Amino acid sequence: MVYGFQRSPKGLFVPSPGGLPGFQRQGLDQRKKSTDLAPAFGPGSVGPQWSGGGGKFNVVVNAAVSGAVANAFMYLPKAIKPLSGAWYWEVQVYGSGSWALIGIADNILNPGFYMGYSSINYGWYNSGPAAWAKSPATGGDLTGFAAMGAGDTLGVLYNSNTATLSFLLNNVYSGTSDTTGIASNPMYPTVAIQIGAVTSFDVRFGAGNTKYSLPNGFKHYGT
Repeated sequence: MVYGFQRSPKGLFVPSPGGLPGFQRQGLDQRKKSTDLAPAFGPGSVGPQWSGGGGKFNVVVNAAVSGAVANAFMYLPKAIKPLSGAWYWEVQVYGSGSWALIGIADNILNPGFYMGYSSINYGWYNSGPAAWAKSPATGGDLTGFAAMGAGDTLGVLYNSNTATLSFLLNNVYSGTSDTTGIASNPMYPTVAIQIGAVTSFDVRFGAGNTKYSLPNGFKHYGT
């Protein structure tokens, strides 16, 4: 039998039953967690920096670098496969966020700018705001919601079973984008940045990292 360890009353570590689950309960399992995903940046992105990890990090768009806030996009490198369930993650913006596009995209490595443009991409477009959707999908409905401001948190809900993308602005439901046409494509969580969009943003995913509670029927992205 494989044993974990527990601390005895005298302060010594002694074997305890439980195997790998025992190690996990005691925080001794050293396997790499799927929430340790580093952000990646698309072709044409200039100047972004990031810090953090383990499912919660901050991306800084360095305006001091020429072109740093023009047509950059960041994505999380674990694809959401078709028919794999319903997934949730969050993005909190700092600065104006005027031209940010937060959502999902396929084919993120295809050369281009601003979430690839040549990719299929969908998201909350913060000018308006509007539910952006590249054809053949329609834009959806965000009626009655103001654009994100500094400090606001956007919860992204992608259901790969029904091919729908929804949003929670500061934990208030804010519409669904009809993502018809993407059901057969792996999709990547993405944040795109046009000129002057944001100074930085937090990305939160994985159990225990998000600001708001997990919506019913959804799982944390990265787990």
